[in-house]
Amino acid sequence: MMNTEKEFDITFVHTGEVHVATFESLIKSMNSTFKVNYIVNSGLLEKAMNHYPMSDLQDEIHTIMQLAAKHSRRVVCTCSTIGAMAETTPGVVEGQVIRIDRAMAMKAIEIGGKILVVAALKSTLTPTLALLNEISKVSDNHVTFDVLCVEEAWGYFKAGNNETYIQSIADAIQSYNEPFDVIVLAQASMAKVSERMNGTLVPILSSPYLGVESIVRTLKS
Repeated sequence: MMNTEKEFDITFVHTGEVHVATFESLIKSMNSTFKVNYIVNSGLLEKAMNHYPMSDLQDEIHTIMQLAAKHSRRVVCTCSTIGAMAETTPGVVEGQVIRIDRAMAMKAIEIGGKILVVAALKSTLTPTLALLNEISKVSDNHVTFDVLCVEEAWGYFKAGNNETYIQSIADAIQSYNEPFDVIVLAQASMAKVSERMNGTLVPILSSPYLGVESIVRTLKS
């Protein structure tokens, strides 16, 4: 077990203030007594979307994660776009820095079959698919991927119109004509789509609940 003499049990690193309430609610719903910290840096996602020099962005992400790791047992990057860079942070204990969507990806591969990966940002698709492929290589389950990018939805999210954001993604999924066995909601901001589509016959996976559940379970063990 990792050294528990830290100021915080978990530090969540977000790219938007809107995510803080979501993760606070999840931690409370799991009856966790863990000490939790939140870091919000909206510039990281903006830089990733706007083709900021990757080496500079990676260095910035690593610096944030390293500083957080000094004070936290676990550091959780909740942005799928930069999650892979976060997990490669040097100078930290293995497994101390983790991306929130790893547990979701593992569950999707466990289900297997055709996975529909849904995103509102193209920049999220490459790291999400890379994670799914990474996990599938060590799994016995056969998987294939379809991709649905609902680009028009992101403008609603940016404008703070979360209701229309969620509905537009749900509508796009419902209009998708190809068969699939499981839906992966690639961005944490999409979590409520699963509530909007509770009559769907296939599993709909989102990263916040599965990720937090996995981290809490690991820290309690």
